[in-house]
Amino acid sequence: MKKILKIFLGLVLSLVLLLGLLYGFLIIASWPLPRADVRLHILKDYKGSIADADKVLESICSVPYFARDITEFGAYAVRCYAKVKLENYQEALADCDEALSISHPKKIMLADLYGYKGFALRNLENYQEALTNYTKAIELKPKTVWLYPERAMAKAGLDDYEGAMKDLNYALKLNPNDSIAYMGRAYVKQMSGDYKGAVEDFTKAIELLPNPNSDGTLYAARARAKAHLNDYEGAVQDLLRAMELEPEGIKIDGTTIQLGADYQQEWLKTLIRALLKREMKDYKGAVEDFTRAIELDPNQDKAGGIHHLRAETKRTLGDIKGANKDEQKAQQLKASFKMP
Repeated sequence: MKKILKIFLGLVLSLVLLLGLLYGFLIIASWPLPRADVRLHILKDYKGSIADADKVLESICSVPYFARDITEFGAYAVRCYAKVKLENYQEALADCDEALSISHPKKIMLADLYGYKGFALRNLENYQEALTNYTKAIELKPKTVWLYPERAMAKAGLDDYEGAMKDLNYALKLNPNDSIAYMGRAYVKQMSGDYKGAVEDFTKAIELLPNPNSDGTLYAARARAKAHLNDYEGAVQDLLRAMELEPEGIKIDGTTIQLGADYQQEWLKTLIRALLKREMKDYKGAVEDFTRAIELDPNQDKAGGIHHLRAETKRTLGDIKGANKDEQKAQQLKASFKMP
């Protein structure tokens, strides 16, 4: 009899738990604020998250008075985070300010908001205000690793490379395997002219990425550092890798280059090297490589783009006659070119 009773009580308890879970899922599915949070942090559905937060704010007067402030704060905070993710920084700032104008007892929430506000301001190149907000966030959550590389970038934007390095080194003290901190330190070293150190930190950042094949921008950045060290072979290899990872192409000296199935490997390497040399202001070397690219495969310049780039480079060197000749050839090729 006792055994039957235990089994019965176990079934009842399981049913209660199941109903509780079902009720919780129904609340999340039907109440816009927790649904907005799930869409933001789990589903990465930023537009859907904003739509749910809008619904909360539209019906805020129907929320019980004792819960109104916390609900309104949450809606503006969610909308701020989502807009930052969508790179809609001006609107994100407005939502951050609305959230910060509402009293909130949890410092952790305020710290995150100041951090996201700093992120928006930094991307709008308002480095001083970004620095102020990152500092407020750090004062509230001093052990939060991601805030230090962010503040470092704001400091770098103000040419405070020493302060930036201090923040990045502290982030690595908190977490020696933080790829973002290594990436930030690499950029700061590159900006301050320490190209060898930049290559080392970019390499470490790539090694620590959860998926090294997910982002070509780090390879492209390391390529620039290598080019400054005259390691053009290594730089070209990095840019080829970046192009493999970025289907829309990589921009070199203002020109976007994409991998093409019909590209001869040596021709592509030569063109990339020419563009890199232009970017590094080695115009004589760039002209030599543009010439080599044209010689390797003239068919790749049917629209005259390479002749035009060589013309611009020659003009920079003061070779006006050579530039005019190349530009004339570029215009002839362009006029006769027909899209396949």
